[in-house]
Amino acid sequence: MKVNNKGFSLTTNVLLIIASVIILIFIFITYRGIINKIDGIGTVNCTTEECKKKNEGSIKSNTEVIFRDNVANVKDAAINYFTTSRLPKKVGDKVTLTLKKMIDDKLVLDVYDEEGKVCDPNKSYVEVTKYSDEYIMKIYLSCTNKQDYILVHLGCYEYCSGTICERDPQYEYEYAKSISCKYSDFGPWSNWSTTKVTQTDLRKVETKTEMKEVSKKETISAIANKVYSCPDDYKLEGDKCTKIVDGKDIIDPIVTPEYSCEEGFNYLDGKCSRNVETTDTVPASRGNVYVCPDDYDLVNDKCEKPITKPETIAAKVKTTYSCPDSTYTLNESTKKCTKNETVTVDAKENVSYTCPDSTYKLNESTKKCTKTVDAKAVYSTKTVTESYACEIETCSTVPQRVCQNGSCEVVPQRSCTYEPGTCTREVKKSYVSGYKCDDSSYTLNSSAKTCSKTIDATKKVSYSCADSTYTLNTTTKKCSKSVPKTVDATKKVSYSCADSTYTLNTTTKKCSKSVPKTIDATSKDTYYCTGDYKLTKDNKCTKDVADKEYKDPTVTVEYTCKDGYKLVDNNKCTRTSKDQEYSEVITIEKYSCKDSYKLNKNNKCEKTVDKTDTIPATSKTTYSCNKNYTLENDKCYRNVIVNQNVTYYRYAVRTCTGGKTDKVWSEANDKELLEDGYKMTGNKRLISGERAK
Repeated sequence: MKVNNKGFSLTTNVLLIIASVIILIFIFITYRGIINKIDGIGTVNCTTEECKKKNEGSIKSNTEVIFRDNVANVKDAAINYFTTSRLPKKVGDKVTLTLKKMIDDKLVLDVYDEEGKVCDPNKSYVEVTKYSDEYIMKIYLSCTNKQDYILVHLGCYEYCSGTICERDPQYEYEYAKSISCKYSDFGPWSNWSTTKVTQTDLRKVETKTEMKEVSKKETISAIANKVYSCPDDYKLEGDKCTKIVDGKDIIDPIVTPEYSCEEGFNYLDGKCSRNVETTDTVPASRGNVYVCPDDYDLVNDKCEKPITKPETIAAKVKTTYSCPDSTYTLNESTKKCTKNETVTVDAKENVSYTCPDSTYKLNESTKKCTKTVDAKAVYSTKTVTESYACEIETCSTVPQRVCQNGSCEVVPQRSCTYEPGTCTREVKKSYVSGYKCDDSSYTLNSSAKTCSKTIDATKKVSYSCADSTYTLNTTTKKCSKSVPKTVDATKKVSYSCADSTYTLNTTTKKCSKSVPKTIDATSKDTYYCTGDYKLTKDNKCTKDVADKEYKDPTVTVEYTCKDGYKLVDNNKCTRTSKDQEYSEVITIEKYSCKDSYKLNKNNKCEKTVDKTDTIPATSKTTYSCNKNYTLENDKCYRNVIVNQNVTYYRYAVRTCTGGKTDKVWSEANDKELLEDGYKMTGNKRLISGERAK
């Protein structure tokens, strides 16, 4: 035998591999079977028709359960969505809500079927239709394997917690009575009583009428006294409660600019200035002769003439704001004009309808009051054939020989026998042939066995405003209040110059004035000679001497100054003059308030004012009655003695045995059936309106 390096033979290794594969296959099959059983499908080894049908039924059942749950979830969300404003208004109108909108509005999440696929949100919908006395909601779902819908009856019932809800289950009940039976004789008469008794097949009734004084309850409406009350520290004013509370009136302060200057400067006319000494230095006059051009005047050593030179500076801008008229108030800081303006809107019309008394029921949609009473039964008599026990006579005629006085003859003889049997007879029977209303103003509803009368409800119209800031004008039915109206102030810009020496150009917004123009004078040297010397053309000084000696003339330059100037450095003239030195004006805004206002840390003016806090008063209605009346809820009554015909009843009963049982279905405690001898069996069946719990 060949052995590998680890000590196992080749055959052993092959067997181990085969065993491992078999174990893995077994584990896989077992796992699949467990998973399928958990899923309720059980397809492992399912080869018989019975098993396949069972699997199909399981799948179908699972689909139905998930589909019903989805419909129920959509239904609950839709009922909560349809408030009064979203319901259809007129009979026959429909309102449709798609599943997509419900998902978009987060009313429901995506709806999945049993395969995990999303039901079609565009084809699935909820539709509400208005009928005369209720709403019908249709919930339709379109999913992969099933498309179906349900109808739900909705209405505004007294047990609803929201606007509408599903109608409570409606049942009808089973009644039974025996018919075609043998009646016994009527028993003794009962005592006379005022309790009304009706005649049936098993009971006969006699009545009598007597005049009698009876106590009758006379009822009238109580006197309503509406009393208003307020919490502590509030004062009642009409149907409102008011009290004075502390409030704050905040206005803008008066801004007064204060101007100041740097140290050593003085404020004057919007400028800061101080006097300074300056030294004006000009060249000293040489002993020269200065000549100026025509039209120029020699001033010191300068030539000048008056000319008009535009000195242009920017004009001062002054901006003012104004309001359209005196009814507006200007706010300097915001440059807005404000005035109180009366705003008028239509008052809200509140319409209510009432009925004459509590016996009427108001129909809010038709604005009609309906009074319903039981209809009066109309009895008739009919002849019916009934069976009874009797003896039946059977007779026959047979010939018989009779002899008398020796003479015989055959004479027919009649022979009769009597046996127990059933005979019929005609009897008169009372039955309800119809219903009628005692009052001709009522309308008979034969199926409901009621009489109803409908009248117009009393319309009461009142008007109210949106809130307490409005004042109601009952004549015009308008609400008005005063509200601030703010418009931009009119901006007016004017320009001015620094002083009257300037002229304003309104087009260019520039100021100009004429100022002296100064230019250098033309300098010309003049030569002269001293003594007996004469000046020659070449600016030489000559004199006749015996030997004709020539020499240059002596030119002496003398410097002089104008009045007020002092000669310094031999050729300069100086003087000290006073001038104005300017600096920027320091502006400080000073805030102040009107009387009774104080400046707060936000530079606003405020004062404490009395503010009226208004809340609705608590109302309580009490009722009272006139003398001799007793209060009962919101009615007053008294007992009065009246003479009236009183009907007395007495009856005798008989029993019914044998025959068969007649069964009918009707509402609970059907008076007509009970009076006709029927009895409730205790069985009931659902006819409509199964309401989800």
